[in-house]
Amino acid sequence: MSFTWRKWALGMALVSAAAVSCTQDFNVFQFQEPSGAGASATVTSTGSAGECSGPDTCPQGNSCNRASCIDGKCDFQLQTAGAACTDDGGQVCDGLGACVECNKNSDCDGNAAKPLCDKKKKLCVSVQCMNTVKDGAETDVDCGGTDQGCGRCADGKICLLAADCNSNLCKGDAGGGGAGGAGGMASGPGVCAPCATSADCGAGAYCTDTKACAPHGTQGDVCVAGDECASGFCVDGRCCDTACDGTCVACSNAKSGGKDGECTVFKQGDDLDMECVDSKPAACGPALDKGCSGAALDPAGTTSSCEVWDAMTSCTTASCDTGKNEQTAAANCDGKGACPMPVKTSCGSYVCDAMNTACLKDCTSNKEANCNLDSYCDTTTCKACGPNANPPGLALCPSQCSSCSANNLCIKNCTGNACNNFVCPDGYDCFVNCASNDVCKNATITCPNTYDCSIECASTGACEGATLKASGTGTMGVHCGNQSDACKNTKVNCGVNECKATCDGMSKPSSITGCGNTPDKSCKCTTATCQ
Repeated sequence: MSFTWRKWALGMALVSAAAVSCTQDFNVFQFQEPSGAGASATVTSTGSAGECSGPDTCPQGNSCNRASCIDGKCDFQLQTAGAACTDDGGQVCDGLGACVECNKNSDCDGNAAKPLCDKKKKLCVSVQCMNTVKDGAETDVDCGGTDQGCGRCADGKICLLAADCNSNLCKGDAGGGGAGGAGGMASGPGVCAPCATSADCGAGAYCTDTKACAPHGTQGDVCVAGDECASGFCVDGRCCDTACDGTCVACSNAKSGGKDGECTVFKQGDDLDMECVDSKPAACGPALDKGCSGAALDPAGTTSSCEVWDAMTSCTTASCDTGKNEQTAAANCDGKGACPMPVKTSCGSYVCDAMNTACLKDCTSNKEANCNLDSYCDTTTCKACGPNANPPGLALCPSQCSSCSANNLCIKNCTGNACNNFVCPDGYDCFVNCASNDVCKNATITCPNTYDCSIECASTGACEGATLKASGTGTMGVHCGNQSDACKNTKVNCGVNECKATCDGMSKPSSITGCGNTPDKSCKCTTATCQ
């Protein structure tokens, strides 16, 4: 009997609660007839061996147990006890799916050497095997001694070989030496015993659910658990060549169409394991009703993939976060099962549009409303408030500066009439020091565009009548000392950014103008007027 059939028959025996015993052939399991059982009608066991696409894809039984495929499930027809058969050296069906030598003595008629039927073992045996005496080559009463044909012994009976035992395990010491494992021989008489673990059975065998040692199945044989297989892998009810635990792969012909026991990728569109669960387009995973891709993802072909949403499928919609003032670009699936990382971009000086889908790009229409709180609208473009944080400076300190500091600050120390019409150089913050009496009187001092500017009026009449001008988007600060007339009649012309004057004494600028001309927000110039 084939290992495949043996496995199926063993499963059927467990379902039927029939006791299991073994013939002399290590690979052939026979079934004891249940108490009171006689001839029975044909029985159908449904779905006992998995899914199928036709009768030839089901585990094949014998003439006592005929395979069929009904609605994609393997079914088996158990033939009536006594029906003729020729499988595995037997001659009649036992009603439980096995072809055996006999069910009753008349089945042994014509066999002069073995005229009696051992109804428990389903074997034709000699009279000696039924005389309740240990004689001949028997290892115990009416059993053992494989050459004699009396069948195997039950647990607890004396044995010499594993083949003497129903359990295929001759273990312990019954008056002589050691134990014989599966197929082994004791150095002296042993005792037939059930196995507790597969370790009891030795190499090439495992311990079955009925506590009997059985040989490992080879690739393609029917199995229930990995320890039944030489490879250690039982997948889809077959001893498999690999773990075959990837997506969209199977190890049975019924599922993959490949060889039983060979891990094979599902055909495109198939998904018998229901692994390709439909996902939303935003997840870019398995696409609706498409099943497996049919493509192997590794050289061994032991894992595949599901058909996923293609690269034309949108997975991220464009959006703009008003709190973070940044936009997220729209994106499509990559066609490989993933949605690309969202690309986020700061709106800079702008704000999100009314639909919160993107950053605005100009301030032509709504002017200041299109710029964020730290920016202002310069005609059509939003620009950041305040001076540039890091003036680029020049290769050499400009000649109009008295000196330059390492942080790109142009220092102008006014002497004589040097500052009568002084313009701070572009690319630098600027500090103008009017520290002598009347040194900047009636002068015009222009601060740099986009950078910071400070003017010190710290002597008598230092900036009297002077015009101090902020240029474009630069910031400007004027300090009037407590000396007499330090800022008398001084005019401060502000730009759009911070602009203020501080005074230590009574001399104050006569006017601070320009702030009210630009209705911007947080960067609206501060008009401290030396109160």
